[in-house]
Amino acid sequence: MNQTTRLQSWLASWDAAWNHGNLEAYSNLLSPKYVRHGRTGDQDRMSFETSLLATRTAFPALQLTVLDAIETGDRHAIRWHSSGVHQAPFHGIPATGRTLSFTGMTFVRFDESLVAEEWAVWDDTEINRRIGVIRIGPRTTQVNQEI
Repeated sequence: MNQTTRLQSWLASWDAAWNHGNLEAYSNLLSPKYVRHGRTGDQDRMSFETSLLATRTAFPALQLTVLDAIETGDRHAIRWHSSGVHQAPFHGIPATGRTLSFTGMTFVRFDESLVAEEWAVWDDTEINRRIGVIRIGPRTTQVNQEI
């Protein structure tokens, strides 16, 4: 499979999984030794599929749009924008009905025609702020002036 075909195949299966909930389309492109690297640790194929399903359950109308796509050798990268309404529990947070909108990047390494590794990055702080888990704003500091 040439680079362009790999990129097209990856983008089509990524869209099917994230935008339409067709996990099988993406799973078919993953190597049996697939690893997804993230800031909270690595996920094997089954853990990733579980987290993708949990995300789609919490945000059933989730839409991810690819803004940029780059390919070089066995590495492909995309910059994407995501939006959806928080309609079910997500990481222990009850549904808020709030719309989330944020941008991230995903990088993959192919081994022949299958995705062997994936790295995805996005702003967790922004997601948590939008669903009300954390508040970011002016901070008041009290200073004890006793001598």
